[in-house]
Amino acid sequence: MRVLVTYFSKSGNTKKIAEHIYAMLKSKDHHVDMCSYDKINEMDLGGYDLYFIGSPCHSNDVVKLIKNVIDRLTLVKKANIFGFVTHSTETVGEYYQKWAYNCEKYYLKLSNSGKINLIGYYHCKAKPNFLIKLFIKKMVVTDTKAWEEYRKDIMDHPNQDDFRKLEATVEEALEKWQ
Repeated sequence: MRVLVTYFSKSGNTKKIAEHIYAMLKSKDHHVDMCSYDKINEMDLGGYDLYFIGSPCHSNDVVKLIKNVIDRLTLVKKANIFGFVTHSTETVGEYYQKWAYNCEKYYLKLSNSGKINLIGYYHCKAKPNFLIKLFIKKMVVTDTKAWEEYRKDIMDHPNQDDFRKLEATVEEALEKWQ
């Protein structure tokens, strides 16, 4: 199976997830290539069986650069895609719905429209960059005690627990797909 792992990463969190996926698939003897989104022009985009495509969540959405990659890919074929996203909010509940769920909805919408075959989706908390951290402190988690608890937790992501959940999600998706 030929696999491409591609991503956009501003602060390094999404790249960590991409590297983990790459290593995991490589250890299972799959033919795997990995590159950041801006190197795709140099590659045969349509030459893969499966695409792992990752993005940080910006403004409750997948970044435009990654949407452009997926748009180009859908012009070539109906691709098998596993989407992954990093964000600086909870992984379930009200904050996830408000600040990160549209990323998941983006992939689901593409799948429901028939443009892609969505074989899986993964998202996890990730350490925010300075501006996001400032926004969260001033606008979202304004209570001092709650902020300290949030800050202690979020600065530790993605962590080993996130990577274990990622591995399980990828394994499950591959078993269903193959």
